[in-house]
This record gives sequence, C-alpha cells and structure tokens, in this order.
Amino acid sequence: NKSISIFPNPATDVLNCRIDVGGCTKIEIENLLGEKVFLMQPGVYSERKIIPIDIHNYSNGIYFIRFVFENGMVTKMVVKE
Repeated sequence: NKSISIFPNPATDVLNCRIDVGGCTKIEIENLLGEKVFLMQPGVYSERKIIPIDIHNYSNGIYFIRFVFENGMVTKMVVKE
C-alpha cells in the first residue's frame, strides 16, 4: 500500500505531492481525455519527499495524477480551479 498525499486539492497554482514511500520512478498527469499534460521521470525518489508541480497554466477541471513505482502504480484525482 503506497502512502501518497496531494495538497492542496483543489489547487490553483501548485500541487504538492508527498510520497511517503520509496521507489517512485515516474509521475504523470492526464486530463479527462486521457492526454498526458505532465511527465516527470527523474529517477527513483527517496522516501518522504514533497514534489511541487506547477499547474497554473492548466485549464480548470479534473485531472488524474499517476505515480509509477517499480512494483505498481497509484492514481489519484485532483481538481484545478
């Protein structure tokens, strides 16, 4: 079970993603059409890392943020206002 929190949600400018477990290799954000609007792939994140993602240029609406791990993935819904 992966421990991930996203705040604030809803957000207007920046999403902070807190990953409390190691092994995250990629972060993706998709819109409701399934289009990737963000990809971060800097390698394996260490534990208890907070990663800010700038979303101020995104259109208002619902997005899905996917955290890919070496042994699976976690998807969360976020709202951009």
